[in-house]
Amino acid sequence: MIGLTPCPVRPAWVNGYELDDTHIQFYAEGSTLDYRSSPASPWYALQFRREQLQRHALMQSSQELRLPLRGTTNLRVPKPSVNSLRAVAASILQIAATLCPSELVAVASRLERQLFESVDAVLRLATESEGQQVWCDCGERSLVRCIETQLTERLKEPFRMATLCARTGMSQRSIERKVKKVYGISPRRLFLVTQMNQIRKELLAMEHGESTVEQVAHKWGVTSLGRFAGRYRNLFGERPFETLIRN
Repeated sequence: MIGLTPCPVRPAWVNGYELDDTHIQFYAEGSTLDYRSSPASPWYALQFRREQLQRHALMQSSQELRLPLRGTTNLRVPKPSVNSLRAVAASILQIAATLCPSELVAVASRLERQLFESVDAVLRLATESEGQQVWCDCGERSLVRCIETQLTERLKEPFRMATLCARTGMSQRSIERKVKKVYGISPRRLFLVTQMNQIRKELLAMEHGESTVEQVAHKWGVTSLGRFAGRYRNLFGERPFETLIRN
């Protein structure tokens, strides 16, 4: 998998490093992706099979790519190349959001070819980089992990700041400050985004007809379906039902 920030003016915090628009990360099989967004800075994660990348590389230049075999690797890439990959990824997302499934099938091969060509060019020009480490305070990292654990273990319950404070032994002000520093959002927003991602993950894994959006949402503690649907669409660019029927 390859990760990069689509925003040329705001860095992203990924796997403990601050990465700007001249960096990408390569994730070998089994790697962990630990992403923290600075405000208004999303992160593109492009997933490929290794054999797909190498097959395309051989077709392009008769030479395989030198890909890391394990872990996460920070790579520095010339700005024109990474800008090209960023533009291709943004274009594909825009097309996917505007075309119906049958129309997407007609252009899928062309889009895939463009994406592979851009990725191939980026990886051939990339050089390893240490990146700028941003989490040096192990104590602070442990506190953030504690907050994350308490949030994720109670996604099926309503968010209550008082409960989070009691479980972590931290004040509301401390929790809000640390979450804002790492994620760029409030604890409540972090809870909602995490909850939405769990719901989306379940919808994507289900066979059509196995369950309904309403049943899955209620399972994860959603009480207002209308508000949920609006938040889901704002976050993922599609309605929950559209995610479900994609399978």
